[in-house]
Amino acid sequence: MKKKIEVSAGDILLIMGVLLIIGIVFYFVNISFTNPLEVRDYIQSFGAWGPFVVIGLIILEVVLAPIPGVIIAVGSGAAFGAFYGTLYSYIGNIAGTTIAFFLSRRFGRPLVKRFVKEDKLDYYDRFFRDRGIYTLWVAYIFPVFPSDIISFVTGLSDLRFRKFFMIIAIGYLPNMLLLNYFGDTIINYGLGLTTIMFGAFLGLIFLLGLLSTARYGTKK
Repeated sequence: MKKKIEVSAGDILLIMGVLLIIGIVFYFVNISFTNPLEVRDYIQSFGAWGPFVVIGLIILEVVLAPIPGVIIAVGSGAAFGAFYGTLYSYIGNIAGTTIAFFLSRRFGRPLVKRFVKEDKLDYYDRFFRDRGIYTLWVAYIFPVFPSDIISFVTGLSDLRFRKFFMIIAIGYLPNMLLLNYFGDTIINYGLGLTTIMFGAFLGLIFLLGLLSTARYGTKK
């Protein structure tokens, strides 16, 4: 039995205010990236504010999905190095994912459809419902699935936030480390053998994530 969601006028004003602020920022900043090096240059142009920019970009990406998250994470590693790039990307993803989860949990499917196309929402809803919690772990550990859609879909489920937070807190660590380290190697070594080898390793990790989901992600 689905519980009835009651939305007050205050809730509506709050969510409209948040969306308005995000929309204004996105409009005036005019964010458009095609590769990680553009992200690196954009971040570095803000100087000491760069870490906050990365965190903000990732929150925007998770909640509104205007930019490919992988590009931002790799660009963060290129700008700050593997350690700090991972730290900033991790904070942004945890914050954005938590916001998406609670928006979904509080306002339900009608609001989620404002952020996610209904066909994609239905697809991932069935996908994770049929394959269970294991697939959710895989989705956050391996940068294979769109984290924004996953977070909104999970918010619609009956999964407790404490368990969800544990999954994202652990899952995002290897995810962000891999992507930021790859970004760091581009700057330090260029598109040489080291970067190519690590890129191949990253591709293998992606493939393993997909294969493990296909093989073990089905509920018994």
